[in-house]
Amino acid sequence: MIAADRHEHGLERAIERAARACVLSYRRTRAILYAEAKRLWADEETRIRDAYTARMEREMNQLDARRALLHARLEALRSTHGEIHGEVRAMAGTALERRGGMVPRSSNGCSPES
Repeated sequence: MIAADRHEHGLERAIERAARACVLSYRRTRAILYAEAKRLWADEETRIRDAYTARMEREMNQLDARRALLHARLEALRSTHGEIHGEVRAMAGTALERRGGMVPRSSNGCSPES
């Protein structure tokens, strides 16, 4: 937990956040982090494990939500692309009718109807 927060919040704030999440004091959390604690009590181990599990579940939920959002954006882009492509074809057809059926060549040598 501390390693993940350290880059964003700094070391002291990361220790504070971990201490709050594990319901431990700042000093105790710091001592555990730096291997200064002589022993780790069973209740502390349980709280640390529970806090870490909760954090991983939160991160997974956030990633799932982000994935769903990106999927929705991609689907919207795909449907919009189809609509735009249809509109461009219709406009090209109208332009061709105005020119009397002449097919203009694009820079890549393809006609607009291909």
